[in-house]
Amino acid sequence: MATHNQHLCPEGGGYQTEVYPTGQCVPNPTTQPERPSYLFSLSPPAVAGRLVDCTPHDNCTAASLLLPGKTQIPPSDTRPPDAESRQSVEGVYDVEGVETVETGRNAWLTVFPPSSNCSRPPVTTYKLRRGACTQLPVTGDTYWTGGCRGWACQWFSQGVSAAGDDAEVLPTRDGREMMPRSRRLGCAAGCASCTGDAKVDHCPTATAPTLPDRFRTFGIGEATDWTRTHPWRSPGAAPVLDACGVAGGAPRDNSAPGGHPPPGHAWGARGSLLPPLASSAPASWRAGGVVEVGWGIAANHGGGYAYRLCPASAPLTEECFQANHLPFADAASTLRLGGGGEVRAPAADVSKGTVPAGGAWRRNPVPACRGGSCDAPQFPPPAGCDATCWGTSDNASIGRVLPVIVDRLKLPVSLRPGRYVLGFRWDCEATSQVWASCSDVTILSGGAGGVSAAQQ
Repeated sequence: MATHNQHLCPEGGGYQTEVYPTGQCVPNPTTQPERPSYLFSLSPPAVAGRLVDCTPHDNCTAASLLLPGKTQIPPSDTRPPDAESRQSVEGVYDVEGVETVETGRNAWLTVFPPSSNCSRPPVTTYKLRRGACTQLPVTGDTYWTGGCRGWACQWFSQGVSAAGDDAEVLPTRDGREMMPRSRRLGCAAGCASCTGDAKVDHCPTATAPTLPDRFRTFGIGEATDWTRTHPWRSPGAAPVLDACGVAGGAPRDNSAPGGHPPPGHAWGARGSLLPPLASSAPASWRAGGVVEVGWGIAANHGGGYAYRLCPASAPLTEECFQANHLPFADAASTLRLGGGGEVRAPAADVSKGTVPAGGAWRRNPVPACRGGSCDAPQFPPPAGCDATCWGTSDNASIGRVLPVIVDRLKLPVSLRPGRYVLGFRWDCEATSQVWASCSDVTILSGGAGGVSAAQQ
């Protein structure tokens, strides 16, 4: 059995962890077509593809390539990257406890092409030490962990803040350690700005939550209100680095919480300044029509979301998007399951205490795990959404693949024809983060129809 943690090791802890069987192919879910298939094994594969030895330092980013018939040992000065240079690290694999029941010292992780079911020639095999947490490279073409089509999950705003020695402390999510209060205040309602700079984002002016408690998604019923300053507790009020997110979530190395700039972009590159996609024509919608949109989750941070429009000719700012907040057309979402099929989820929409005033935000209908063992959800899942449908992240060992969340929006009749940008914003409750995706759309006059999707 192997444990997969998609955050840094050891900083990532047990959050966003998947447990996989050894010796069985783990295929990519149908909703994640870019994600490769992969196989953990306790013996070397007959065909390895590119073979990388990660055992000298438990770090694949510093490992030497094993050429056919040769073993190369990394130089003695090769060490795991320090906190300032971790720009190509995310996937973490920890082969736990097997030394007590198995013989041998190593395990192998073989990566196969997407949709191959491990039947096509492998791309890469990583040699790992059993009982050790090993860093894997993920930037550029090596980003293989999936769950984030088109790199949309790497455009967001990371809330961080300075923590002085005299900072008040609060229990962490799982209650096992203590964390300075000020580390939880970035991107909070009432803060003047959210820069991603820990020296600037300390925010003692954070306002009291405006979200009615019945729309909570984390910390429900707990003695300590540790999500008080997080974005979802005041929907739409938290400042962001950019209305369309920034590459990697911050203007500097943000790999510790899983942030990496997409290939070809620098840390902090602004999503609002990206050019229109040249590879496909934008969706065409008609003013007054009802349109379908959707988003997917790589790591479930609870909270809620909204869709907005901004004319493409205008600066893509929060103010512009807030002026064109879109209402939901239905009182339910459709959950498209990873293994096929759909579930209708009654919506929990809130328009009290939101920004813009009266604008409807929708609670994330997929509950995350309560506690590290994930034996219960944070709140009751919708009927038909079983343990393979809800959770913190995908977990192949029980067949869990978080669903795509599909909604229908009602477009105002008053929209003028022309080019627009659809803005999706997800305010998290478990973390001080705001995800954003922007899509090009064309609004036509009168009528109904049109389909598009914004995906995290």
